[in-house]
Amino acid sequence: MLHTSTFARNLFYAFAFSIQSFVILGQQQPKENFNYEADKVYWQQVFVKENVMADSLKVAFKELILPRWKHASLVTTAEGFTFHVTDGVIDFKKYGGSNLSLGLFAKQGHAFDVLAEFRDGRYRIRVFNIENIEMRMESVNQPIEESVIKRDGTFYDSKMVNKGLRVLNAYFTEQFTLPERAKKSNKKDDW
Repeated sequence: MLHTSTFARNLFYAFAFSIQSFVILGQQQPKENFNYEADKVYWQQVFVKENVMADSLKVAFKELILPRWKHASLVTTAEGFTFHVTDGVIDFKKYGGSNLSLGLFAKQGHAFDVLAEFRDGRYRIRVFNIENIEMRMESVNQPIEESVIKRDGTFYDSKMVNKGLRVLNAYFTEQFTLPERAKKSNKKDDW
């Protein structure tokens, strides 16, 4: 009788472990700050700026980050901003890409929406509705999902896709990072 209960317990543990492994492996893991959820790819990152209030971060973002983009439809909310970037052109070679080793999706211009949310000491950027745009013909827009997501809802695991996502991640990270402001000295000059 003891043997049967031990067998049943071991069978139960094996079953529970296999279910847990299936659930963990079946979930889509982020790739280079890119996530896939509800049939959409989005990029998201939290930037930490210690000892800076949310209102100051909003002002700095509006003065220092927004001018970097050709954007439209700026909407200000209590938490932050949303806007649409109409021409996100990437110098892919600057971020380690080359013509041969990089997917077309990372070499073309991009149109996308941005949600910027601010809290004391940090801000979060979400880039979504990402489309590749052919610079000569805007009617050829292609959602990024067609280039980086397989039919089963997972990211392609090819060198070209991985490198392209790394380039886009580096680009977005650089473009949305607030620069350090020069600190003023508290010393009085003896002029």
